[in-house]
Amino acid sequence: MITINEMRDWLNKQKSERITGRGLRDIAKQIDVHENTLYGIARGNLPNYRTAEKLRAFIESETSR
Repeated sequence: MITINEMRDWLNKQKSERITGRGLRDIAKQIDVHENTLYGIARGNLPNYRTAEKLRAFIESETSR
């Protein structure tokens, strides 16, 4: 299971790499949360349970490829 810190690290990596179609805005659209929520998590804010579960599932599906 992915921890909040691992999610934060993954988001910051996505943000810094600036991969086309993989920015936080695009990820937010795919998991149906506001992009500012993901930027907040990347800066250190704690996500609510639903957001954490959506993000965790997304990251797990992306890293299992």
